[in-house]
Amino acid sequence: MITWSVKDPKKSINKFLQSGHGQKSGVKVINSVHVVGTDKGYLLVETDSPAIVHASMLEWIDALSGTVEMVLNDEQVKPALTEVAKKLGSAVSHNDAILRDSD
Repeated sequence: MITWSVKDPKKSINKFLQSGHGQKSGVKVINSVHVVGTDKGYLLVETDSPAIVHASMLEWIDALSGTVEMVLNDEQVKPALTEVAKKLGSAVSHNDAILRDSD
């Protein structure tokens, strides 16, 4: 997840209108949103190479500031939550959406 904010409005607008998100090959854009009334937004991307995301960010360094955070979707996190639930004594299966206390 890339969180960005505008450093230079003129540069950021021109770059966006010319190249869109500007992500390199190997980075799939899942979703892009702009926070209404602000100079901020979020870009959800998928890649096997964080280095490519880093290189893409460097191309925008004159126009935007930003941070990159690894995020997981619900399906990706369920196995880990299932293991935690077992350790906490909850009865839950991997496909069960509701954790039940064993008490």
